[in-house]
Amino acid sequence: MYLSSNKHPAIIRDVLYQFGLTATSSAFFQMSCAIHLTIDDPTILIYTTKYLYPKVGREFHANWKSVERNLRRITLRAWQNNPELFNKMAQYHYPRCPTASQFIAAVAAYLSSERDHSASA
Repeated sequence: MYLSSNKHPAIIRDVLYQFGLTATSSAFFQMSCAIHLTIDDPTILIYTTKYLYPKVGREFHANWKSVERNLRRITLRAWQNNPELFNKMAQYHYPRCPTASQFIAAVAAYLSSERDHSASA
């Protein structure tokens, strides 16, 4: 599972599908975009509301506050559907639903480590 720039979206969508999420709302695509941006630049999570949410909002012609709400809701849905998968990806046991930033960071780190593992094999 190698992540080149043009393969990010398909691999990210596959992971989101594993959480039982479907591509039937803008939140799904906004989450995919947020994860993609984080894989490319993990430091974007330092100022989530200042950089990440507005950048995703511009991509989808949406207010950053609606992006924040959508990502919170889809994170909750993913957690409710498959908390074990998230804990496996995060390599940490979360006793309750992670924040959207924690979810994005964990999935991005997981996919980056998969890419690094595949590249060295």
